[in-house]
Amino acid sequence: MSDVLIEKVTLSASEMAFAAFSGAGREAANRVEGRGRAGRFSKSGWDAHIEGACGECAAAKCLGVYWPPGMGTMKGPDLLDCIEVRTTPGHNNRLPVKRTDPADRWFVLVTGTAPRFVVRGWIGPHDARRDEWWDDKMEYPNWMVPQSALHPIATLLGSLDDWFT
Repeated sequence: MSDVLIEKVTLSASEMAFAAFSGAGREAANRVEGRGRAGRFSKSGWDAHIEGACGECAAAKCLGVYWPPGMGTMKGPDLLDCIEVRTTPGHNNRLPVKRTDPADRWFVLVTGTAPRFVVRGWIGPHDARRDEWWDDKMEYPNWMVPQSALHPIATLLGSLDDWFT
């Protein structure tokens, strides 16, 4: 997929505050449960969870769907019943897909930091795990999907309708 059509999203102060509350709750739950740090924003899990929640909020705003700001639901999908949102600060970064991700999830890449994000695109559950995208040189090995492989974000909801009907 070349020339992925992107969407720029700016969160309001209210949206950021709501997402920050959710992200802080996630990090608090991680610490209480003894789980390790998350994400690539910094050494701080606070940053990773707050920016991640803001990225989820941005993706939901872009798609026009409800964002459930979950806390302590590490296994549940981020949007609808089947979408995982991956937020990364670098606009050239790839979309990480973890070994532990359920095989029926769709993935959306969001880049940037609050309040400004770019929703880069999406990839389906069966296309995200290609051998050539496996990166085991990282601290936490993942499939790292290049942005050039993503579908335009504007096509995601229609593709989900086709998939589930």
